[in-house]
Amino acid sequence: MSKMNRRLAIGMLVVLVLVVAPSACGASTEPVPTLKPPDADYPAAGICADPPEGELVTIAITPGVPDPRCVRARPDQKLQVVNATEQPAQVRLAEFDATLNPGERQVFDKPFGEYLAPGVHFVSISTLGNAALWLLE
Repeated sequence: MSKMNRRLAIGMLVVLVLVVAPSACGASTEPVPTLKPPDADYPAAGICADPPEGELVTIAITPGVPDPRCVRARPDQKLQVVNATEQPAQVRLAEFDATLNPGERQVFDKPFGEYLAPGVHFVSISTLGNAALWLLE
C-alpha cells in the first residue's frame, strides 16, 4: 500500500469513527431542548394556589389583578388564559405570545415541563402586570 493510499485510508477511518461512533454508543446528535430558566425561586405573593386537577392551569384576566395571582403547576399541565375584562390583553410566557379579546380564552398547547425549568415564571399580562406560575419538579 502506497503512502498516499495509506493516508487516504486513515483519513476515511477517522471520518467513519467521528460519524458512526457517537450513534453506535447511543449518543444523540439531536439538539437538547433548552428550558427557560425561572424568573424567581419563590413567588413574591405569599399565597400560591395548589395545582388544579386535570391538564389545564387557568389564569383569568380580571379587572385589577389576575386570578389567581399565583398558581402552582405540574410539568405535565398546560396554561389556559381567559380574558374576563372588556378590553384586549396581550399574554406572554416563554415562547408563547397571544392577544385575547374580551371573553376569549387561549390554551398554550405545550406541557410546562417541555419549555420551562422548575421554579417561578412570570406570565406577563399587558393590562395587569404579571401573574406567577410556580412550576413544581
